[in-house]
Amino acid sequence: MERDRRGMACSYSGGVGLPGSEAERLIFTVTDLKQYAYCPRIVFYTYCLPLLRPTTGKMEEGRLAHKEARDRERRRTLRIYGLEEACRHFDVWAASEELGLRGRIDLVLEVALGSSGMQREWIPVDYKQTHRRAGPHLRRQLAAYGMMLEETWGGWSGGALSIPC
Repeated sequence: MERDRRGMACSYSGGVGLPGSEAERLIFTVTDLKQYAYCPRIVFYTYCLPLLRPTTGKMEEGRLAHKEARDRERRRTLRIYGLEEACRHFDVWAASEELGLRGRIDLVLEVALGSSGMQREWIPVDYKQTHRRAGPHLRRQLAAYGMMLEETWGGWSGGALSIPC
């Protein structure tokens, strides 16, 4: 099994190619999907030239802003999401062999549906350090998170949200 630059497994055997053959399938992160939609060169530098891509000040600011946003979220009411009740799940790791993706979702809101509460809706939330409207690359990231939640957690994924840090 290969490892990516973060030490995470990035391929698995089987299921792809000719019947009975061993094939390797890459597993990309949802961030790679988002970055590729924004600028394919970012993914190239990440995997092919990782030593040339330094950690910038803006990247470090983003990490700190995520931590602060997570701390604020623990105190926040659900009104910002238009919900009265939901269970919050922070830093959720999800993976999909079908999509060939994996990633960490900042926040997943679990909402019980119907009078019995047996059905669930999963709402992925991603914190962003901007007040701009989510572009196509961010919408693609949130859609991928929703599809991974549907595959791994069952139920269905409702609207996805990008929240400014």
